[in-house]
Amino acid sequence: MRPLGSGESLVDHWYDRPGWTAATRYLTWHLLPEAAALRRSVEEHHRVLAHVENLDLVPVPWLHVTVQGVGFADRVGVEARQAVVAAARRHVRQLPPVELSLAPAAPYRESVGMRAGPDAPVRALRDALRAAVRETLGDRGVEGDDDDQVRPHLSLAYACGAVPADRVRAAVAPVMDRGVDVRIDRVSLIELRKEGHLYCWQRLADVELAGVRPGSA
Repeated sequence: MRPLGSGESLVDHWYDRPGWTAATRYLTWHLLPEAAALRRSVEEHHRVLAHVENLDLVPVPWLHVTVQGVGFADRVGVEARQAVVAAARRHVRQLPPVELSLAPAAPYRESVGMRAGPDAPVRALRDALRAAVRETLGDRGVEGDDDDQVRPHLSLAYACGAVPADRVRAAVAPVMDRGVDVRIDRVSLIELRKEGHLYCWQRLADVELAGVRPGSA
């Protein structure tokens, strides 16, 4: 994903997606950051973005960094879910907590978000989760390709219509020094649903990231 340039506009994020209805539930692995410093930064961004038309702000409880999809919930039974979680615990147990620096918000194609880096810890986590899903569900359960680019980000708002990127940049200019560092010590399997213009979920399982970062022992 790349930030939009001057003269470009965000487009509606809420178009009809194949396979999705109001009743759809989707299983996916997310990082769910909960740091107080992040909450303050997001609230400051929300304050200035609230005046921009055609943006649906993401409430703080539903902030997330997407890592790896699993599949539609009606195709993955309870026993299969439990097997995925057990395999994930084996595959990620050597990985340390994910430490990310979240940049100030920028306009992207369908959202306003904070780019999160570096990419490498999230890629390592994604690869481990893909191995766990493949081990239990086979290739059918592994969304995307192994060589897909990993560009972690935290969405603060989704576009519900055209939004000039320059309008977003002007709005967030007063908080451009509000980037923040976060440390996330678990990855969560969630059952995602869409309620109107909002993504929310039921948290099914947390898998701890308890490894030791090289050079920190």
